[in-house]
Amino acid sequence: MKKGENSPFFNFLNGGVNTMTKKITNYKYDIETPDGKKKESLAKVIANLLLLSAQGHNLKGIDQFRQYNKFFKMIRKAEETGFIELETKDHDYLKDLIKKEIPPAWGASDDIYQVVDNFLNA
Repeated sequence: MKKGENSPFFNFLNGGVNTMTKKITNYKYDIETPDGKKKESLAKVIANLLLLSAQGHNLKGIDQFRQYNKFFKMIRKAEETGFIELETKDHDYLKDLIKKEIPPAWGASDDIYQVVDNFLNA
């Protein structure tokens, strides 16, 4: 980050939006299923957590609709490119969501633990 990039003036020059982004590797791992091995990824963990959170909080409205559309576009792109690219504010939102909403039982999987930990420390 260059000096002043996170300043209010810099944000004003960029249309009032903080355009800083984070690029995180979409870590992949195998899980055993009755049908054999299946590929999972950080993006899929985030997708499942978003869906669980939406159901638990009964989220509604056009703003949530647009936000979730944006996140799921990012998730589809991450599956193709191998990277999750997020604006800083979106990363912070997902980081907060993970910290507050991740089911404790998911900690039983070392793979999920590792991909979540990598995301939180990105």
